[in-house]
Amino acid sequence: AIARRTHSAATWLATQLRSAGFPPLFDAFFDTLTIPVPSAQAIVALALEKGVNLRAHDPEHVVIALDERVTPLELLNILAAFHAPAPRELPALDEEA
Repeated sequence: AIARRTHSAATWLATQLRSAGFPPLFDAFFDTLTIPVPSAQAIVALALEKGVNLRAHDPEHVVIALDERVTPLELLNILAAFHAPAPRELPALDEEA
């Protein structure tokens, strides 16, 4: 259940970011996404203002590592850090993980 929840959250986030013009660098992933961006530091700083800790891999790549504790609000805050539009639906996460 924990692995399914974590991967489900990562898949949902990858889909949302791809739709916003930020496709993950790798098509295969489990819980960690590497996203090419114009300015990693700007996105990391905005995410931190929203209470989310992302990592700048280098000036043009942000790494997002999720775990079983990620919440829908945190996923929305990650999207906001990328200036992505609000999704039509929140992720359906198994709350028993």
